[in-house]
This record gives sequence, structure tokens and C-alpha cells, in this order.
Amino acid sequence: PAGPVPALAPPGPTGDAPRMDAVPALGEHTRAILGELGLSGDAVDALVEEGVA
Repeated sequence: PAGPVPALAPPGPTGDAPRMDAVPALGEHTRAILGELGLSGDAVDALVEEGVA
């Protein structure tokens, strides 16, 4: 489209300065998430060794 496209602002704080938290590193939370999904530490290790996780 030519020109501005109307859009809603994302919900959240509306302070003057935007929130600029650090972005997580790729795979930073992989082990924690897989653990929360019920995988054992050994299973996660196996996935990491295979290059899957």
C-alpha cells in the first residue's frame, strides 16, 4: 500500500519510553521449556547431542 496503514498499538504500558529488554539468545530457554513439557534431563541432553534442540 502507498502511505501509512492504520493499526492498533499493542496492549501494554503506554509510558513515554518504550520498553527495551534484552532479547533472549537463540536456545536460551530450550532446556527449561522442554523440562516443563515433561522431558527428562537425559532426553533433553539426547536432543541437544543430535542437534535437534
